[in-house]
Amino acid sequence: MLELNRIEAGYGESAVLRDVSLTIPKGKLVCLLGRNGVGKSTLLKTLMGLIKVNHGHIDYQSHNINDKSPTWRSRKGIGYIPQGREIFSTLTVHENLQLGLEARQDQKKNIEPGHQVYDYFPILKDMQNRKGGDLSGGQQQQLAIARTLVADPDVILLDEPTEGIQPNIVQDIQDVIKDLKQTNEKTMLLVEQSFDFASEVADYFYVMDRGRIVYEGEREELTEENMRGYLSI
Repeated sequence: MLELNRIEAGYGESAVLRDVSLTIPKGKLVCLLGRNGVGKSTLLKTLMGLIKVNHGHIDYQSHNINDKSPTWRSRKGIGYIPQGREIFSTLTVHENLQLGLEARQDQKKNIEPGHQVYDYFPILKDMQNRKGGDLSGGQQQQLAIARTLVADPDVILLDEPTEGIQPNIVQDIQDVIKDLKQTNEKTMLLVEQSFDFASEVADYFYVMDRGRIVYEGEREELTEENMRGYLSI
């Protein structure tokens, strides 16, 4: 469904991604593991069109989308949950969620009270009128995920959704990801450093180091021994 073919990309003259190829099949959750600074977030930004591809091509639903804008990609069903959440701190929870509707392909403009995001994250319904900046870090992460989900994307890109989050909310996020995969059959690319978290939800793994894919395999093929050189386990 979404495929990177020998991608090179970076910032200005500095190449960050080098000859990166990976495939995210429809209905599967693929995890990209690696330490800080190896290029994982750059890869997601390149997928979203925020960083230009210098070489290679990105295919979405069998079409090259190298020249497509981030807006085009989001409206064609690619949802992005960035590292650091990037919610609008001066807007209310409800207003943040309403902005997520802008990416919907059916142009729906209102969130119904019984929307599934409130089943996933009930606290957001209770805090609809609270400013985003007044939420805890974990609540902001829940809001960032919910804001993407209201657009009903076909593919979801998640950049370290558990970073700096308290354990009980990490568990909630894990449960939501599992439900999105199993019940809603969403296609997902998860960027993570936590091998334990990723191993609970992912179908297939890629490991990145210094801008390159250095390892890939099924969950049962990954061990602490072969991961130790690339992750802090």
